[in-house]
Amino acid sequence: MINTYQSSVAPPPVPPRLHSSHQGAHPVLIPTPMLPQGNSRTLLRFMVAVVLLNLLMSILGFLYLYKNDKGQEGMPTSSLVAGPAASMQKQDSYHVTKRASHRVFARMVFLKPTPLRPQSGPLKWDLKHSRYSHPQINYYKESWLTIEEPGEYLVYSRITFSKASTVPLTTQVKWRKSEQDTEPDIIMQAFCSTALCTATAEDVIKLEKGNQLSVWTEDISLVRYDTATTFGLYNLWQ
Repeated sequence: MINTYQSSVAPPPVPPRLHSSHQGAHPVLIPTPMLPQGNSRTLLRFMVAVVLLNLLMSILGFLYLYKNDKGQEGMPTSSLVAGPAASMQKQDSYHVTKRASHRVFARMVFLKPTPLRPQSGPLKWDLKHSRYSHPQINYYKESWLTIEEPGEYLVYSRITFSKASTVPLTTQVKWRKSEQDTEPDIIMQAFCSTALCTATAEDVIKLEKGNQLSVWTEDISLVRYDTATTFGLYNLWQ
């Protein structure tokens, strides 16, 4: 055994204390590598450039939208620019363009005759309150519609009578090849026999360019001339 009390070897040095009552705790920190000064400046400049570019794009976009809004305010209204296309939104307009309707169609109402006398014959169009695609559909002599664009059409007729009759009330949709045809054919007809009744007929009919359609009844004085009475057609395939 070695007698440490009498050894000549110097004792090992005392390690420094991690905690001191006077100076507080000294945490051991791992030193982080420092970025080169040139790289940090380049990164900062890049970030500033991105922020300025985004700000410039936002300002240019705002100015573009503001200019467009001002330009639209100075333009004429749609009724002046669109012409016939804008008339579809008005109740008293009688034709619309194909671009506005996307399909050839017609929705016709009838004009109440003056004086109102019992007689058979065609019903006349009320052009002020009717709507139809122009120029794909035209009217002819107040009671005929002329087809200018051929196709398969859904044709419907709804005639309401406001008075009773001793005989069944009849309505007919007549067709002729052209305006030179003097003997039209009956392609649809409907009947009703009570007071305030509606005769309805509809069918899918192939129409060619120049064909004409008209609505006839045995007694035009019994017809109810309002929205309960109407005629129309719609091109199914284009």
